Amino acid sequence: MISYFREFSFKKKLTLLVTAAILLPLCIASIFFAFILDQQLKSIYANRLAAGLQLFSLVIDQQEHELTMGLAKAVNDNTLQMTMDLEIVPQLRKYLATQIKALNLSSLAVANARKEVIASDGISVSCFTENHKVQLAVQGENVLLCSITPVMRGDQHLGYVAGGVDLAHNDFMPKLRLAMSEHFIVWIEGVPALSDLSFVADGIRPDMPPIGKISDFKLAGVSYKILTKELSVGNRLSTVGIFLPSDELTQGLQQIFFVVGILVFVLFAVIMIVLQLVIRGLVSPVRQLIDASSTLEKGNYHVPVLDYKRKDEFGSLNRTFRGMAVSLQGHIENMGRMVNSRTAELAAANTALMNDMIKREKAEKEKSQLEEQLFQARKLESIGILAGGIAHDFNNLLTGVLNNISLAKMYLKPEDKAFKTLHKSEEVTRRASDLTQQLLTFAKGGVPIKRNASVSELIKESASFVLRGSNVSCEYQMPDDLWTIEADIGQISQVVHNLVINADQSMPDGGKIVITAENIELDKSHMLPLAEGRYVKVSFADQGGGIAPENLSKIFIPYFTTKKQGSGLGLATSFSIIKNHGGFITAESVPGCGATFLFYLPAASRDAADPGQVVNGFCHGGGRILFLDDDDTIRETMDDALSFLGYEVKCVADGAEVVAAYEQALTDNRPFNAVILDLTIPGGMGGVETMEKLLVLDPGVRAIVSSGYSEDPVMADFKKYGFTGVVPKPYRVEELSQVLHDILL
Repeated sequence: MISYFREFSFKKKLTLLVTAAILLPLCIASIFFAFILDQQLKSIYANRLAAGLQLFSLVIDQQEHELTMGLAKAVNDNTLQMTMDLEIVPQLRKYLATQIKALNLSSLAVANARKEVIASDGISVSCFTENHKVQLAVQGENVLLCSITPVMRGDQHLGYVAGGVDLAHNDFMPKLRLAMSEHFIVWIEGVPALSDLSFVADGIRPDMPPIGKISDFKLAGVSYKILTKELSVGNRLSTVGIFLPSDELTQGLQQIFFVVGILVFVLFAVIMIVLQLVIRGLVSPVRQLIDASSTLEKGNYHVPVLDYKRKDEFGSLNRTFRGMAVSLQGHIENMGRMVNSRTAELAAANTALMNDMIKREKAEKEKSQLEEQLFQARKLESIGILAGGIAHDFNNLLTGVLNNISLAKMYLKPEDKAFKTLHKSEEVTRRASDLTQQLLTFAKGGVPIKRNASVSELIKESASFVLRGSNVSCEYQMPDDLWTIEADIGQISQVVHNLVINADQSMPDGGKIVITAENIELDKSHMLPLAEGRYVKVSFADQGGGIAPENLSKIFIPYFTTKKQGSGLGLATSFSIIKNHGGFITAESVPGCGATFLFYLPAASRDAADPGQVVNGFCHGGGRILFLDDDDTIRETMDDALSFLGYEVKCVADGAEVVAAYEQALTDNRPFNAVILDLTIPGGMGGVETMEKLLVLDPGVRAIVSSGYSEDPVMADFKKYGFTGVVPKPYRVEELSQVLHDILL
């Protein structure tokens, strides 16, 4: 029947509503009027008693609802949860007293999770039962509605709260009295719990008549009508009885009024019931649509289940709404995917932009560094050009001085005092030559002109020269079998010079420098930035204040210095020299405990005596020598010196004269045995161009290159340009005689 009614259209439902509103009250009124005619008196009592029971049930329901809502509000209160968690009994009791008034309850109690009462205000502990529903309890002359509710905080069970309402002190007794217009008694399980107590005789307990049957009985000489009903609250089932006085004399005059009143009441009730049913059928689908709309409004596009299969207008509306929700959900999902895609694109673009900015910042920084390095390089280049010119001229002068000293020594015996004086002058002049070489290396990091050298002799000679007159001593720890190295003696001397000066300056109050040298052979397991092979390791340990940790990584950077008077180029130059020799230099330091500088140099492939050292005095020889130099003093000195050594010498000032003289000698069948060429001839043909022309004339020509520009690549790789030997300026006659002796063998 109900399902058939739901299929009606909205128009049919309204038609049915109007019909029911008219016909149903008339039918009920006719039937009820006939019933009144038959049993008027019984009906009066029945309706009054039924009304009393109904009103009592409604009051019970209302009190049950208020009790449930009150306890729900109490258990959700943060103050109650906190005080239960901490079990602060005084605070709980105070809270209960406050909530009893606020929630319009008769009593409250709190128990822990084990149902042990912590605090109570006006309620029996027996209310804490296993059933958490509302209970009906009889205590003495009162009737209680009581309930227990668990208290939870997330997943934590804090305990229980129990509450009760005393129906005996509630306002529904005046309502009952108004409805009944007479004295009445309410019995629950044989106890007159709610009544007009002045009307009840002490000690009288009536027997309850059957449920739903109106019975007559006398109580204290007064006739009553009683109607009973089963009342179920929670899982508690009780019998409730309503008693009314039934004095025929007092009620006879009121029958007509009661009949009319009851008729109107019944008709009204029936009409209201019908209207309620119809309205509920109309409002329910509208309520569903409203709830679904609220769900959509909150952003939840999963629409609740709607009865879209209905065939009436509501079914059509539900189907339309459901389709709209599904379509909207699809649009939202598509929009979400588009937003996510666009967000990913923007994130990628942002990442690319950030990377580009980082690259640009890095490029700008590198550009700035390169510009700074270019500026420094140009400064060094300018200094190098100046230093090269000065060194060339100065080396020419020193060459003349050295050659004259050597020439003078030729005419003396070693035991002569003048010989010893000249030898000392020669050593001082060589020191001046070393300073010139250092100037070139400082300015341009000249290409090393390598030859075999003894590390121990080189270190001792350079260190003793630096520490002459200093309050710092030097201790040497070097084995006798120390390997020789293949290096530029002047440049390595400069490295030793720089390291010893730094150590000396770090000990202004005096101290000791320990110089250690040892042979090491590196294999694949080493961690140094060096190739495998044999190396000579040299360390310089001082007793100064040491180097701060933050400065240790900067000491080899050009122009970095912590000295008030210093250029910051000494260690940078040393680093460049060692690197150009295929070695490695580093430093170790503990602040307050001194510093140690270490460098590694590749050992020579074979041990040999330094050809620059004087061995057995001057090397005499014979043959024709062609000598080129633009300096008159050097030409005159070398003419005398080489002639003294047994050579026939021809000295010229320009490369063109060399070519012409060499060609004429070949024509005369009196070739030159060797040619000594100055690398740079201002305003004329230099050594390289002259050598090219000589090789055309005689591919077997033996030539020695000489120059004051020791950083020139020709000096470092002379064989590449066709030369047989090399002798850098300034040189001694002994050194030149040794080179001539070697190439003429």
